[in-house]
Amino acid sequence: MKLMSGQLTSSDVLNWFEDAPPSDYSAAQEAVFRFYRCGAETQNVNKDSIPPPAYAFGVDAAVIISAFQKEYGIDLTTARLHWWRFSALLEGLISCSFSERVSYRQCDPSEIKAKDMRNRYAKLKRRFALEADGTRRKEPTTLEEYNELLALKARGKA
Repeated sequence: MKLMSGQLTSSDVLNWFEDAPPSDYSAAQEAVFRFYRCGAETQNVNKDSIPPPAYAFGVDAAVIISAFQKEYGIDLTTARLHWWRFSALLEGLISCSFSERVSYRQCDPSEIKAKDMRNRYAKLKRRFALEADGTRRKEPTTLEEYNELLALKARGKA
């Protein structure tokens, strides 16, 4: 899918607008990407470290349709869902449940005796961690950010 790979041409982007397309192609492209990301901010990601996709709509369409029917009672072949709602429901099918996320945030991995399990829980705790203000904790994306995180950990503050 062109949108997911970032391979959109100007005509691809401009076709997304029902009314007169905006004259500023860059703004139009950013608006399409922002909609696709469900309003989330862009993250600086090293393109070499991006793992292969976990699913592909073209390949997994039948099982996605089946899962929506089974879990939510929604027939995707007839339902009209806003993209953001569809994305949230799909995320609910493939990721940890809300209660699991909360339990990972509250666990203390140091109390787990088995090393492999302790490491797994510590990794999940970091993955779902929140800042004090309730925002998602930002993972380091640059060497400077990573070094800052290591320094905080060394001082026992991370």
